[in-house]
Amino acid sequence: MDAIVDIFDPNNPPKGLSIPCNGSPFLCSRKYGNITHIGAHNSFGATDNPLELSANQKWDVTKQLDAGVRLLQGQVHLDGGKMKLCHSYCMDPIFYDAGPVVNYLKKVKKWLDANPGQVVTILFGNPDRHKGADLETQWHPQFVNSGLEPLIYRPPPEVVYREDWPTLQEILDQGKRLIVFLSYGANRTRVDYLLPEFDHMWETPFTITDKKRLKECELDRPSSIGTNGSMYLMHHSLNYRFMGTPGVVPTRYGAKEINTFNSILEHSQACAKMANRWPNFILMDFIDVGEPFKAMRYFNNV
Repeated sequence: MDAIVDIFDPNNPPKGLSIPCNGSPFLCSRKYGNITHIGAHNSFGATDNPLELSANQKWDVTKQLDAGVRLLQGQVHLDGGKMKLCHSYCMDPIFYDAGPVVNYLKKVKKWLDANPGQVVTILFGNPDRHKGADLETQWHPQFVNSGLEPLIYRPPPEVVYREDWPTLQEILDQGKRLIVFLSYGANRTRVDYLLPEFDHMWETPFTITDKKRLKECELDRPSSIGTNGSMYLMHHSLNYRFMGTPGVVPTRYGAKEINTFNSILEHSQACAKMANRWPNFILMDFIDVGEPFKAMRYFNNV
């Protein structure tokens, strides 16, 4: 057990994980829908630049994965005909612009090649689905050109609820190591590996500015899904209003307060009362701060 703790030490992430099944052999026989994953909110938005007010992370995506993050979240925008990772808008430095999606995905591919026993999940927001961000002509090429497309797991149509999913080992045995969800606009008859997020999971509220709300739990979206039986994503991050405007930006100072084991546990306990299980995904800012991986090990009992 000590080796597992060392592997997920967030203060000293290794350069690769040799233990299969996301860092613990005990997870190999566990269903994907019965595991808690730590997620990096806007995982592309990593910088030390204090002028990048909308950056959500300090570590880049490679270091996030090294540390134990297994959910990578990001927002994709169609900017000048190019698919780019940006925070709300592609307007550096106010709104973080990380450049082409394909470059980011190539980093994920490189990491997966070096770590064959790991299963990673990507959740992309798709706000420009009505502005030309077409599935076949815009989204699909990102995964083909990055080399990731052959590694993506395609669940059968009957896989909807958390107990329907195969085990991590069963996914790995198929030679697949990546699962991709799209917030809106997915259509599996057009691109079969882009999974509609809200057919499979629900989310708690995001853009929280009052940390008291991180002691409570409620279903935010979609309103059509029940809390029993489905996977769910718990947003555990704190924001502040930027200069009195409606816009919110992440706060590293706030992360020091809420990324503690006790804060994550209290929030998760409130959600567990609703869902009868721990969160499947805990999405956080500044995962280099606090004890997110200690919480993950606790929830997974490893």
